[in-house]
Amino acid sequence: MKKDTNHKENKKQRPKRHSKLIFGMLFLLLVGILSACAYFEKASEPEMSEQEFIQPPPGTVQLYHATEDGIEPDSELYQLKQPDNLTATIEELVECMQLDEHISIERFSIDEEKNVSLYITRDGEVSSESWLLNQAAIVKNIEELEINKVIIVLIDENGNEISTATYSDASFYYY
Repeated sequence: MKKDTNHKENKKQRPKRHSKLIFGMLFLLLVGILSACAYFEKASEPEMSEQEFIQPPPGTVQLYHATEDGIEPDSELYQLKQPDNLTATIEELVECMQLDEHISIERFSIDEEKNVSLYITRDGEVSSESWLLNQAAIVKNIEELEINKVIIVLIDENGNEISTATYSDASFYYY
């Protein structure tokens, strides 16, 4: 009879062993899942490059130009020669902007509320899409100077006004 008792006692001990084994496997599985989640979460975070922490020197602006599909930043930042003088700064930006060869900024003015009016000529060879993209690039360039509004006045070759439009930072949302 002792054999039967031992056999019954062994059966009672097996479930304990199985439950410990199952508990251990579940614990390892849980640790593995948490480790994998932590790894993939860290891998999905954008890596910070050293360039993101470098502040550009004062008086530096990012210039933009029109492409066939939209507005793109120039490859390098532009260092202003007279960043404290708004008139000189706008004149400098007007000179270095990359516009369509058929679009030209003839002159500009600044009022007391820091609204900038740009007087622009264009010949008939400029498509409406190219005109729109160049206007968006002009406004984006000028807005970096913390002005209020940009007013684009389209003039003919004699200086007569054809149209006037006022733009702010939200005017060209999609570009």
